[in-house]
Amino acid sequence: MTEPSLGEPNNRSRSLVFYLSIASHPRPEHIGVRKALPDGTSIFLGRSSSTMGIGVFHFSSISRSHARITSERGGLTLEDLESHNGTSLNGEPCSRARLSPGDVIGIGPVLLVVHEGPLDYEIPAHPTLIGTSYALASVLADIQKVAPFPKINVLLQGETGTGKELVARAIHEASMRPGKFQSVNCATFMGTILQSQIFGHEKGVFADVKSERPGLIESAHQGTLFLDEVAEAPMDLQIGLLSFLETGEIRRLGADAPRMIDARIVAASNVNFDELVRERRFRGELFSRLAGWVIHLPRLRDRVEDIPLLAAHFVRNFTGKDLPIHARLMAALLLYAWPQNVRELKSAIERAVIEANGRAPIPLSPFLERALAHQRRQPPGVPARADDRSRSGGKPSPTRLSEVLAKHRGNVRRVAAELGVSRNTIYRWCEEYGIDPDKFRPDND
Repeated sequence: MTEPSLGEPNNRSRSLVFYLSIASHPRPEHIGVRKALPDGTSIFLGRSSSTMGIGVFHFSSISRSHARITSERGGLTLEDLESHNGTSLNGEPCSRARLSPGDVIGIGPVLLVVHEGPLDYEIPAHPTLIGTSYALASVLADIQKVAPFPKINVLLQGETGTGKELVARAIHEASMRPGKFQSVNCATFMGTILQSQIFGHEKGVFADVKSERPGLIESAHQGTLFLDEVAEAPMDLQIGLLSFLETGEIRRLGADAPRMIDARIVAASNVNFDELVRERRFRGELFSRLAGWVIHLPRLRDRVEDIPLLAAHFVRNFTGKDLPIHARLMAALLLYAWPQNVRELKSAIERAVIEANGRAPIPLSPFLERALAHQRRQPPGVPARADDRSRSGGKPSPTRLSEVLAKHRGNVRRVAAELGVSRNTIYRWCEEYGIDPDKFRPDND
């Protein structure tokens, strides 16, 4: 078996199509059902439609021919067909509009989410990484590719709360290695305490230490060590880690002889390593060793279609029951920006359950209504306001542009939305900087 080469996975262009998924429905078995909308597709939504399944729209508040969605020339259009109760888009009445990934459509008591992915893509069920989005499918595919090759270290990059430790554990479990999974946050300890935690120490190395202790690398022999916030590692620890990655040996504090250890390192951070290396705050050789395979974890607001399944998962874990979520609460969850990502969603669901006090469906409480309205999400395809563009700092650096392209896996439309400019501007900047967007796009294998 040949191990993959160091660096980013091979990214070749793969055509994406629009999807429509059911995010909220009075009958929970319909939640998560999705419909592909390749170019040239036109579908009707209403009581007489079975587009999303038989009886999905069979409610008195929905007209027989309520709305139409058309996919053509790479775009998606929503049109209300003069329905009795109207159609909503992102919580506002809508007669006709162009749609973008992340948009939320309301038809009677049914909520639908627009998203993207390759035609007929599949995603395997996972016990802890919950969702059906293409963004999550790409992460799971990376895990399956790299897990069997323990000599390849992995760097996870993503915002706070995106599930970096869950992904690290998934890599360890998929590797089938017999050793333990160990973890440490490099920002928690300082100096010799952190070195002692990671490399271990001999008896008597400190005045109050009466016995020897193996470090986390040693404890992860034939397993995995997860280094969270690795960019916060002090320089002396960076030197020790680099030595281990180059030689496979560690030396406990106070020890005369080194020990050979077989442990894979999975590191995580949400910083610009190019900048840290340039400023000599992080060793370039160590970064190269850690980044044998890089996995970018998507933000929750970039995989909105996963929110209903995640919310149901958190309700089940918190209560031990499958309790339905009211459509008003689900709409608020879908339209919130989630700056702290999945971790924040978990807290919001637990708060909602407590405030429901046994009621079902779980309602939108006044507290959560105010909290979730405070920072509404801007759907990716909607151009940023002028004041948002002024805050973004104008034209990005080549490094910043590459980071955003990597985060959105080469999706120029989403990159343009985040930076508040047109797609043509993104292509012009890429040409000026000599950046090829195709290299950031998912593997076609």
